[in-house]
Amino acid sequence: MYLTQKGFREHGAEFLNLNVESRHTNMLRSEAGLSLTTSFCACDGCFAPSVWLSAVNETYLGTKHYEAAFINQPGEFAVRTWNKAITLWSPGAEISFMGDEGLDIALRYSAELNGQTTTQKGAVRFEWRF
Repeated sequence: MYLTQKGFREHGAEFLNLNVESRHTNMLRSEAGLSLTTSFCACDGCFAPSVWLSAVNETYLGTKHYEAAFINQPGEFAVRTWNKAITLWSPGAEISFMGDEGLDIALRYSAELNGQTTTQKGAVRFEWRF
């Protein structure tokens, strides 16, 4: 995976505001897990609930660094990042309904977490088949 992070400029920290340059990173991301799904028909359609749990590994390739400077101050500095692999746990659940009359609805939730970060995602999908 090739990641690009745009540069940014901080505001609100007075003389400690930073101007951070953009950076590019290469990363390998792998995921393995278990998913359980069942289905049953009722209410003029079929329901399909699912749950899953997976382990995600992110490994960055090569040492990268951020280059930054304090705004309106002379000089700049670099902060080196480490190539430490990150393991995340990713639980999730979904319930979907496929109606006999063409209406499909799905609700989905997933997360990626470890002891330091949490990312949560939710989605709703509506489809009408005609």
